[in-house]
Amino acid sequence: MQQKVAATHYDARISKLRLPEQDSLKNEAERCSADPAALAAIGRAVGQQIRITRTDDARFVAIYTVSEANPDQPPRKNVVRTGQAGRERLGTDTELEATIAARVLDAPPLPNEPPGVLFFELAEDGADDTYFVAIAPHGDLIEPPGCRPGQPLPALLPSLP
Repeated sequence: MQQKVAATHYDARISKLRLPEQDSLKNEAERCSADPAALAAIGRAVGQQIRITRTDDARFVAIYTVSEANPDQPPRKNVVRTGQAGRERLGTDTELEATIAARVLDAPPLPNEPPGVLFFELAEDGADDTYFVAIAPHGDLIEPPGCRPGQPLPALLPSLP
C-alpha cells in the first residue's frame, strides 16, 4: 500500500487587495488573505502563518499571517492577496508569482554553511540557568493567541532566590 504524502507548498500569484472588501488589510504589511481550501491542502488555515518566497528571486522571503479568507467568488485557489506594504516585503510593489509554504522556520544553519535566507529559532540550555527569556515583539498581534501559551509559565517555575 502506497502512503499519500501531504503537500507542503503550492504556487500562487501574490495579488493586490480587493477594495473596499479588504480595506482592513491595506496597511498591514505582515498580513494577507488566501483561499481556505488551498491552505488546508498544505495543513494551514486562516489565522496561521505561511512563508512566501518569490518564484523569480528566492532571496525574497517573508512570513505572513493569513488573517482572512480571500473574497473571490468563485474561489481562486492560487491567489494570495496582500497590500502594497506586504508586497514590498517581497521586494516589489507589483503583483508577482510565489511559492506558499506551510513550513515557516528553517533548521539552524550548520557550521560553515553558505549564507542564505533562513528563518530559525535557537535556544541553548545551560543546566544551571535559573532564568529564561520569552520574546513576543509583536505583542500577540501577529498570530493571536500566540502569547497565551506562555501565560502559565510563572506558576510552573520554581521560586527563584
